[in-house]
Amino acid sequence: MYNKLKSHVVLKGDRVFKTNLQVNILISVILGILAGFFAKDFGSFYSFLGKGFITILKYIVVPLVFASLVSGVISLGNLSALRNMGLKTLTFFVGTTTIASGIGIFFAIVINPGNGFSLPSAQDAAQSKAMTIKEMLWQIIPTDFIGFMSGGNMLFLIFMSILIGVILVGFGQKIAFPVDELFEGFNEFMMIITGWVIAISPIGIFGLVAQLIITTGVASFIPLLKYMLVVIIGLLVHAVVILPVLIKLVVKCSPISVAKDVLTSLATGFTTASSAATLPILLEDVRKKLKVPNKVASFVLPLGITINMDGTALFQSVAAIFIAQIYGIPVTLTSVFMITFIAILASIGAAAVPSAGIITLAMILTAIGAPLEGTAIILGIDRILDMIRTTVNLWGNTTASLVVTKWLGEDAYAN
Repeated sequence: MYNKLKSHVVLKGDRVFKTNLQVNILISVILGILAGFFAKDFGSFYSFLGKGFITILKYIVVPLVFASLVSGVISLGNLSALRNMGLKTLTFFVGTTTIASGIGIFFAIVINPGNGFSLPSAQDAAQSKAMTIKEMLWQIIPTDFIGFMSGGNMLFLIFMSILIGVILVGFGQKIAFPVDELFEGFNEFMMIITGWVIAISPIGIFGLVAQLIITTGVASFIPLLKYMLVVIIGLLVHAVVILPVLIKLVVKCSPISVAKDVLTSLATGFTTASSAATLPILLEDVRKKLKVPNKVASFVLPLGITINMDGTALFQSVAAIFIAQIYGIPVTLTSVFMITFIAILASIGAAAVPSAGIITLAMILTAIGAPLEGTAIILGIDRILDMIRTTVNLWGNTTASLVVTKWLGEDAYAN
């Protein structure tokens, strides 16, 4: 029965994803830009389209991540394989996130974007008491069930999903059946649902782009161009140098070819600024175009959209130092260590939805004693940087799926 259902699901999913999303998204972006400049009176309508699309995506994030992670863990077959893949995946995630944070700190200190930034209230702002690591770790525990089910605590959702998968694997196939089959069927079912939602994504993307053009404008960018430049330079270095080098050295294939094959996913992530929204498309691209085994893709990618946020960690590091410079807070060696460490923890706890990084940035500012009011300085331009860093996050997850596959001794992307 399940095999028939699975065949039906895969067939339907293929039909959904054969839609030329790349062309439709490009058209929607162009139309959104034109609408933002020449049809500003319809701003509320554009906002409705954009926010409506993001809201729908939020509804499917929790069941999608839950089903995909549990199914991915089950597909590993035994606890030994789970330990092997888990260790390699976490090693990659922590390593690249640390590198990304270090790049951000380096450019922020060298270029010093906060130098000369005029802020009358900077001297009078109250500095907060540094948060202990114990206090930060307690924040990942959900305080209410509704908040957990709504996706407000993605880290705990991932923990529970992996735990359930590990328990089922530990029971063995005879005892776990048919619960394991149920989760695999549920995972395929969620792929169909997300396929339907992604099919209407050009409409939502049109609204998001049009609203962005209307609300942001041009004049508000001028005082923060230096800060934006530092973030973008750091993201480009990580995306164009660090990750491609890993692909070339470990996977031994062309990073440009890999990027072309996941271009639809990267474009969707850029326009929606949401790793979670792009997960279904990225899973499809990685499985079919990059030939990553399902057991790797189903484990690495859902895990990666929450705990492998290279772009977010880099942005948070630059933003923290930028705000510290504005308020005259010395950036010591201890501060650099704290920013790096907490940027990793903060990116792990960030929800895979638009502007989540700006929320978790408060953790870093609190830790280094910078006023939380500093986040208001960069809120106006965060949407644009969010789009770029989300794309880097997705590119990092794509790289992770290939590298982990290679580390497991399996073939990855022979082109």
